[in-house]
Amino acid sequence: MSGGFACPFCKEPFDARRMARDIIGYNPAMHLHVTRCPKCLKSVEFRALANALEIGYTYWAGSMHFEGVARLPLSGFRPGVTTGTLELDGIRIFEPSV
Repeated sequence: MSGGFACPFCKEPFDARRMARDIIGYNPAMHLHVTRCPKCLKSVEFRALANALEIGYTYWAGSMHFEGVARLPLSGFRPGVTTGTLELDGIRIFEPSV
């Protein structure tokens, strides 16, 4: 599947566009967004890049680190001007709660 990803927990495939639209949170310290699998509802972390989502996980090794494991292309996706916001096709799709 182009631009797709299999959930690391249940292996359900879902695509980058759905992942971007189903964001459930933002970690300002790590600049990471969290989405969830549409099947098992487990959290999946990603870093927002221009035209891509970098899927990965965080771990502690003296300090918090993010390890990217897959880069999913998503045309028209980008971090917004305001920290934590995201845009898709020029429309703001996520704004972190204050």
